[in-house]
Amino acid sequence: MLDEQLPKSGSGSGYRVREHVLPLVLMLNGGGRRLEDLSELRADHGFRELLAMERIPSSDAVGDWLRRSFANGGLEGLAAVNREILRRGLLDDVMSSYTL
Repeated sequence: MLDEQLPKSGSGSGYRVREHVLPLVLMLNGGGRRLEDLSELRADHGFRELLAMERIPSSDAVGDWLRRSFANGGLEGLAAVNREILRRGLLDDVMSSYTL
């Protein structure tokens, strides 16, 4: 879904979109706040093996991808991904009503 909705890397590195996004999500959920925090994920070979992540782009590569992506419609693509994730979650949910 990410690879279809968000702009391609475009740098010639061959990284797929999800190879940029997944490390960002993991880093943010792990308490990281700067792109440089991705280096800890890159260095943790056991963690990468557990998640079957053969490679993680450098913080510079991710930063470049973020700048290119969001200058080329990336926010709209991210919104589409978010809507689809919410749609799937709601379809799988057994609750019939929600309070906001």
